[in-house]
Amino acid sequence: MSEELESTRRALEAAVAAASGAAELTRLLADYQERLAAAAASEAEALTRLKETEARLKSVERQATQLAKNLAEQKYQTEVALWRLESVQESRWSKLGDAIHTKKPGEVARTLRSPINKRPAPKRSDFAPTPLAAPPPVESVVPTTAGPAVSAPLAEGFVVPKGPLTRPYLTVAAIVDRRSEALFRYEWRQVTNFGPDNWEAMLDQHRPHLLFVESVKPGPLQGNGGRWLEELAGRTRGLRDLVEECGRRGIRTVFWHSGGPVSASVPMASYFDHVLATSEARAREWRAALRHDRVAVLPVATQPRVHNQIPAAEGRKAIALLGTAVQGTLPADFPKSYLPTPTTAAATPSAGATAPGANQTAGAPPSVGAVVPTTGAAPTAGAVSPSAGAVTPSAGAAPSVGAVPSVGVAVPAVGATPSPGGPTAVTGQTAPAPLREGQVPHPGPNKTSDEGGHQPGAAYGGISSGTAGGAGRTGSSAVPGAGAARPGVRKTADEGGPRPLSAYGGDVPVVAPWGPLITSKATYDDLLTAYRSAALVLAGPDADARTIEELSACGTPIMQLAAPIATDEESLRRALASVQEYLVAEDQSAAEAHLAWRATISVTPLLDPIIATAGLPSIRNAASIAAITAVSDPTELDRVLAQLHRQAHAPGQLVIVAEGMDAATVEKSARAVHRGDVIVRETGAPATRGAALDRALRLADGDLVAVLDPRDLYGEYYLADLVRYFAAVDAEIIGKSSYYAHIPGTGATLLRGPGTEHRFLPELAGATLLARRPTLTDLGIPDVSDEWDETLMRQCRTDGIRVYSADRYSYVRVPPAANERLLSSSHLQGYTPAEPLAMI
Repeated sequence: MSEELESTRRALEAAVAAASGAAELTRLLADYQERLAAAAASEAEALTRLKETEARLKSVERQATQLAKNLAEQKYQTEVALWRLESVQESRWSKLGDAIHTKKPGEVARTLRSPINKRPAPKRSDFAPTPLAAPPPVESVVPTTAGPAVSAPLAEGFVVPKGPLTRPYLTVAAIVDRRSEALFRYEWRQVTNFGPDNWEAMLDQHRPHLLFVESVKPGPLQGNGGRWLEELAGRTRGLRDLVEECGRRGIRTVFWHSGGPVSASVPMASYFDHVLATSEARAREWRAALRHDRVAVLPVATQPRVHNQIPAAEGRKAIALLGTAVQGTLPADFPKSYLPTPTTAAATPSAGATAPGANQTAGAPPSVGAVVPTTGAAPTAGAVSPSAGAVTPSAGAAPSVGAVPSVGVAVPAVGATPSPGGPTAVTGQTAPAPLREGQVPHPGPNKTSDEGGHQPGAAYGGISSGTAGGAGRTGSSAVPGAGAARPGVRKTADEGGPRPLSAYGGDVPVVAPWGPLITSKATYDDLLTAYRSAALVLAGPDADARTIEELSACGTPIMQLAAPIATDEESLRRALASVQEYLVAEDQSAAEAHLAWRATISVTPLLDPIIATAGLPSIRNAASIAAITAVSDPTELDRVLAQLHRQAHAPGQLVIVAEGMDAATVEKSARAVHRGDVIVRETGAPATRGAALDRALRLADGDLVAVLDPRDLYGEYYLADLVRYFAAVDAEIIGKSSYYAHIPGTGATLLRGPGTEHRFLPELAGATLLARRPTLTDLGIPDVSDEWDETLMRQCRTDGIRVYSADRYSYVRVPPAANERLLSSSHLQGYTPAEPLAMI
């Protein structure tokens, strides 16, 4: 009995200690929030006064300018009048008239000698200026208490880059549309400014190694100024003459059938050395039509330099329609008159409760601050019938119409400030693993609606079609688990149905006007901007697979529709409610966006086997990685080796600097896990962590250097994701300014720096750095144990080195305790483990 009482007492003491730690953390957070609110109020008041002063100054400047003009004009008119008067008085005719009138010569003489009586000259005080107009009213600045406390970004908004080229030694004469021109412009030296009238001069001047021709179709995206459309249609023989001349000069020729019926392109493609198709099924059709095996596959892919997650300068606002998303014409007042009114009598959820899908009744509202530790969970679905515009969730897709977020949704805690930029939704929930270097994906058997190509998402990470209820996908697919029901999905609206938006906490987002994503006169540069300006894209059943792939690469939210949305009032209301519910599920949407981006394929590795088949060299830098770390005990060594062993993209070299450990023992343990080059050094004397890392940096010889902290956690795709960003952005250092942090003492999980993803921002965590070795070597790692990354980032700002903040996933920081810097720029996610949120 006494043992039971003692165990109960110890349990109570542990519970009291945990509660005390949680209460202290809550108090600190509330204190920092209060101080931040006071500072924000002062800043807002100062900004209001500044705006009033600026408005008054502008008004005074306008009045002064007008007065100056009026005064100058008045002076001019006065001077003209005086000049005219003096001219008349001094004229001979005036004096002669006076003499004739008086008829007395003496009077004339006295008149000439007498002084002239003039009126007093006008004074400046007689002309009062126009009173200044009152300045226009200034709207008061609303205090903003949202973090994080970070520096201003180096650049805002996406711009089409100029380079560099992956294969600068290779010159290609290309007849492609604007979309493919952007796809290949960074892969080789591309020549497109030629037509049927000057191709001979182009061959003499540029001497291309390859002629690359696409099945270009008429339209706003046609390339080469539309000069080759007649030749591609076979109406003239200009293209045939070009191909024959290339054969005489030893220039390889390749024809890429990117769309349209095969029969229309066979006559012209038969003259080329090699033919490319977008899928293996379409390649079989080409082999049967051409009766030779010189047919390869170049699937739909993306160009990281132009298809990436760098946001547009204006942010995401519109709801865009792709394909036949709406059956008919939307009402003129849509969606304003259809916006639902939030339920005011909704029950107040309790903090820390479990979200729906985890020990909660279906259909009940989730609790504020609830975080469910489950990865990969799908949103629930209350699908609309096909006649009403069913929206079907699928691989890499958003939930269906009527869908509500369920398992895996993190709802902001009480008092938490929403992340800057507003809620976002993204695609890409179930996705295949990314390709390794040089691997060519199998396109899969699915076909698009107009050609036998692949469905986006089947093998390339987009969205495949599914059933109206969203219980599973139809047809074959290369994604594992295709056709199986996804956990937490309601098959019909009767099984729980959509919940009121007020149940999610916070304000209901106002949906922007709906309009087409692609207009008839939009250029491809306009389309790239539209990709990043859409808050959500509703894609109809006939949506272009290539456009969906590019949207996924840009991190754009997509809802794939199984049938067009009907334009009756009930269907529109349910569709609008589903869109709003999807946008509310911000955390889950962001995770799906990252999975969709990860599943997209870069065109760079796909071109290697094609160029080799054409008999041309394909040499490019593979960017080898060297991982460096510093350990001080066997526990840290075991942790960092475990994190390294799980990486999908393993580094080629591992450099370890050990303090107080035998180098031979450390090297033996490292070689048992890492198959690449291993370098181990002992510090000899106690050294700071920064000094140990700097020594490891001097020993590394990879193109890129990754800094690993043995105290933190790294996901399977940590290095694989960071390496991909180097192909997308022009930066010297890439890392994470936004990340999840878990404090073991209190069990709290924080999101540090929300809203700082995908920006050029020198505020990275040191344990997330992946940098170009020459740049990091020139900077050096400061000789300090703690916060060496702050010193390094300050040096980057001073030297103007471009630093890019990537995504927040595949990494969890585990600090021993929460400090002021971490708390002041973080949002509390809940008292749960961080791995389900970060390790996706």
